[in-house]
Parts: sequence; C-alpha cells; structure tokens
Amino acid sequence: MREERNPTNVFARDCITTALIQLMGEKAYKDITITEIARKAGVSRVTYYRNFSSKEDIIIQHFEDIHKEFHKTVKNLDPNKHRYECLVKYFQTWLKHNEFLICLSKANLSPLLLESVNDFTRLSLSSAYKYQAFFFTGSIHNVLFEWAKEGTKESAEEMAAFLVDMIKPPPLPLALG
Repeated sequence: MREERNPTNVFARDCITTALIQLMGEKAYKDITITEIARKAGVSRVTYYRNFSSKEDIIIQHFEDIHKEFHKTVKNLDPNKHRYECLVKYFQTWLKHNEFLICLSKANLSPLLLESVNDFTRLSLSSAYKYQAFFFTGSIHNVLFEWAKEGTKESAEEMAAFLVDMIKPPPLPLALG
C-alpha cells in the first residue's frame, strides 16, 4: 500500500499524519472525518486513500515509524546487558513525540497500538520467548501510556530506572507465596 521511496508519497503521508495529530488536539478522535484530515493536510481524498485505508492506519503507521526511530537508537546495544540504556532511549524517543502520545492517550487508542506490538511479537519470536516478550512489552506499553496521562512529569531516566527496578525478580519468599 505505501510507496516508501516516492518523495511525493512520503510528503503526503507526513502531511496527513500531522493533520490527524493536530485535529486530535482540537476535537475527539471519533468525530474526525477523512475529509477533515485531507483538507487540513492539503491533499485530496484520493491521495489520502492511496496512502492510508483508515484513521487507524495512520495511527498504526506513525506508531511503527516511531518504533523504527527507537530501534535505530539502540541497534548497537544488547538489551539484556543494557536494559536501562535501552529504556532511557525508549522514553526519550517518545518524549520527542509527546503530542502524539498524549493524543493517543486522550483518545483511548492504547489497545490499538498494543495489538500492533503484539502482532509484531507473534511474527518475530519463537514460542520459547514469546510469553516473556508479551509480558515485557505489555508492561512497558501500559507504563508509557500512564506516563502520558500523568503529563510525562518524570524524566526518561527516572522512568527507565523505575522499570528496571520493577522487572527485577521478587525476593524468594514473595515469589513462592
């Protein structure tokens, strides 16, 4: 569906995404129409549908683009050895896209994005690690959206430290009880 290499399509997608985010800041997500998005983006409905099939498609694609941006920042880090550093980069990446994150939170679109992450997890991991990955991605996803709802008051470093501390194994008696 998406033609990544065509600069005109890339520009149109960026304009459409920006328009949707701006509209989400102005009104309820459910009340935003495709016509409004196209008009605000300065594109035709044909151009809109050449690039996206729905509002949700815009959201998911932008979310995936942000995740690609994050993965570029940690590509040389082993997440098992550099968990804190990876989490700092994750929260720093989302801070750059804070307006989008807040709009998603206000529109209660967290489940849509969690399903996108889950789809990727299903495709990319063997069953031996799949449940562990679902646990961590679900936890981090929920913490990310709660952080947005609370106004991203804590720094990326504070959030990373909190999560690293939370995912340490509990003391043995607690784990058994």
